[in-house]
Amino acid sequence: AQLLDELGIAYLFIDFNRHPLENTPNSLALLGQALNASPRASEMIALIEQRLARIDRGLADRPADAPTVLINVAPGVKVDCCRTNLRNGLADLVPRAGGDNIAAALTPGASATLSNEWVLSHPPDVIINTAGQWSAGDGLRAGLGISADDIDQDLHHLSQSLPGWAHLNAVQEGQFYALWHGFHQGPFAIVALERIAQWLYPERFADLDPA
Repeated sequence: AQLLDELGIAYLFIDFNRHPLENTPNSLALLGQALNASPRASEMIALIEQRLARIDRGLADRPADAPTVLINVAPGVKVDCCRTNLRNGLADLVPRAGGDNIAAALTPGASATLSNEWVLSHPPDVIINTAGQWSAGDGLRAGLGISADDIDQDLHHLSQSLPGWAHLNAVQEGQFYALWHGFHQGPFAIVALERIAQWLYPERFADLDPA
């Protein structure tokens, strides 16, 4: 910022990643002003608020015991198991969708790496693995240009390659998912939130259509 100031270059800070639900509306409003597109930005913000309200209504009378969720960040990239979000990124979305992030109370930081043994001793109801448009074998794949068969193949490989994961209830019961990074690292967090809500409460959110 200091260098940009010295060069006389205008800039603004936006955030769709660290706290996507909190900061996306403000970031969109700023972009609308900067790009002379405030009406479009306002329409997007209104749509997000409408969709958020629908999810909040659907969770208003949910049971006290929330499904437990493991957020597994980019398995196969840097580490196989298990980088996770504690207080940013998907860790903002999971509780808003009615889930209980099993790692949330572990440390005061924003992220952590869990051991495979810890995961096996704290088995989650649902596992959400983040994925990207990587080459085959470089990590769990999802996103534009990645087929459903590719995603299923990578999920199966992941569940079989991590010791003990094939026996986790989340894997055996099909509560084992891939979520593209692009949804929660851009202004599309509402899409990810709707999908997570459906995964956690399929009957309550059968009418949502994140696709």
